[in-house]
Amino acid sequence: MDNPRRKTSSNPSAPYVNAAFTVFHALADSSGRRGVHIFGLSREQIIMASISTVLFIVPVLIFVTLLPLWDWIGGLAPLQWLNSIVAPALETAYEMENDKLSKRFLICSLSLVQLLLLSKFIALCVRGVRRHALLVWICYDRTKLLRYFAISAAVFLGLWGFLFFDWTVFAILHDSGRAGRRFIFFSGVALPFATFIFGHLAAIVALGAWRTISQKLRRSRLTANSAA
Repeated sequence: MDNPRRKTSSNPSAPYVNAAFTVFHALADSSGRRGVHIFGLSREQIIMASISTVLFIVPVLIFVTLLPLWDWIGGLAPLQWLNSIVAPALETAYEMENDKLSKRFLICSLSLVQLLLLSKFIALCVRGVRRHALLVWICYDRTKLLRYFAISAAVFLGLWGFLFFDWTVFAILHDSGRAGRRFIFFSGVALPFATFIFGHLAAIVALGAWRTISQKLRRSRLTANSAA
């Protein structure tokens, strides 16, 4: 009777899975006034989207990373300049002359993460997306929302720094054995999800803060005009 529990507790990936479920419940199950959810989807829809991502989108992206196209993209001067600032560890990838697959994988991963983060802000140009973001800012618990945003920013920046900015810790873990390589693997898997969550919350906070500042400036102008 106790064997399943022992196997579960001795599973080295259990802490990562438990942490993922904790984050999922916090973001998917909680709602604000008028039943507004952070992602605008029900719990069941988020589960289906996550399963579809793991079963279909991730395999397609793995295939895409192997395309020779990334050799050309990685050689673009503007992209190299940008990555030298935000991802200096990637400079090592440009020196991987004998390991083209690893070079393509790193350049593709970084480019896709950047596009995913940028797409969350471009999506605000869509009226429905912008309306939902403002509803979350107005109806959701502001303190909880900002707390989630701060946590997601810390996780995203930590993973970004670990995988793309400085490979010092990466190299130590890579040489430390299976446990270190397992941590690297789960970090790589978690980065797209952390990027999606952070980008979504950052877009909401940016739009909501802009709305709040605009309203205060408008009120101050009206007050000044009425006083004059």
